[in-house]
Amino acid sequence: MSLSPCFVGIDVAKDHLDICLRRDGRERRLQVETSPAGLVSLIGQMKRAGPALIVLEATGGYERRPMQALQRAGFAVARLNPRQARDFARAEGTLAKTDRLDAAVLARYAQAMQPRPTEPVAGDLQRLRALIIRRRQVIAARKAEACRMAQCPYDDLKAMIAEALERLQAELVQLNRMIKALIKQNPSMQRRCARLQSLPGLGPITAATLIAEMPELGSLGKKQSAALIGVAPLACESGKWRGRRRCQGGRKTLRDTLYMAALSAATRTNSPLAAFYSRLRQAGKPAKLALVAVMRKLIVTANALIRDDKLYLA
Repeated sequence: MSLSPCFVGIDVAKDHLDICLRRDGRERRLQVETSPAGLVSLIGQMKRAGPALIVLEATGGYERRPMQALQRAGFAVARLNPRQARDFARAEGTLAKTDRLDAAVLARYAQAMQPRPTEPVAGDLQRLRALIIRRRQVIAARKAEACRMAQCPYDDLKAMIAEALERLQAELVQLNRMIKALIKQNPSMQRRCARLQSLPGLGPITAATLIAEMPELGSLGKKQSAALIGVAPLACESGKWRGRRRCQGGRKTLRDTLYMAALSAATRTNSPLAAFYSRLRQAGKPAKLALVAVMRKLIVTANALIRDDKLYLA
C-alpha cells in the first residue's frame, strides 16, 4: 500500500534547523545543526522521508545554504515570505510562536497551500545576486558615514571618517566593475541586460539588479510582474463601499531601484514614458502616484521585452 504524501516545514535559525515532517495528520520533529555535517544529516533524513514538498521561511539569508543543499539533492523546496506563514498561523488559531511551532505551521502550510517550489538559482546568478547585495550594503554604509561626517565636530575624527568614505567609494567602483565583468562573460545575462537597458531610465546596474533579484522576469503576466514589485494597485471594496486602491507588498529593494529608474525616465528623457508621466500630472495626479504608474509601465514593458527577446523601440 502506498504511503500518503509527506510535507516538511523547516524553521531556520543561525545555528540550527527545526524540522517538522507531516504525514497522515501525524507530525514528527527533528533538529539538526546548520553546519556541513548537519546539512548532510538533513539530506539523509529527507531521503528516508521522501517529502512531496519542503517549505522554509526567508530568514535574512540564513535559509540559503539549507535550501540550496536540498535543491541540489533533488527536493522540491518553496521559500515562503514570513508574513504569509504568520498569517496562516493566525488563521488556524496558532498565536504562540516558537521554533518548533513555526516548523509545524510551515509543514501544515505546505500541505494545505502547496506553494510553487522555488526555482534553483544558477551559479553565475547567485554570484551576481551576492555582488548586488554587497553593493547595496556599501551604499548604505557610505550614506551613514557621510551623515556622521556632517555631525562630527572634531577634525581628527573627520579625517578618519573621510578615509572610511574613500575606502567605501573604492569598493563601490570595484563592485561596479565586477558586476559588469560577470555579465559580460555570461551570454544569457548579457543579452537580457541589453534588452533591459534599451528602456529609458534603466542603466547597467539597474538592469543587473533586475536580472539578479527578479529571475522570473519574462515568464510573468502583466499583473503578476507589477504585483511582484509591489506597484499593482489592489482593490479595497466591500458591498457598495469603494475604498481607495493602494499598492502594497512586493520586493522592496527592487521597488526602490525601479523608483529611481522611473524618476529618470519620467523627468530626464524625451520618451513615451516622460509623455505618459506628463499627461498624468496635467490630469491632476500627484507626482508620486504618477511615478508609481511609470514604474508599473517600466516593469510590465521589461517583462515583455525579456519574454519576446526584443529591444525597446520608442
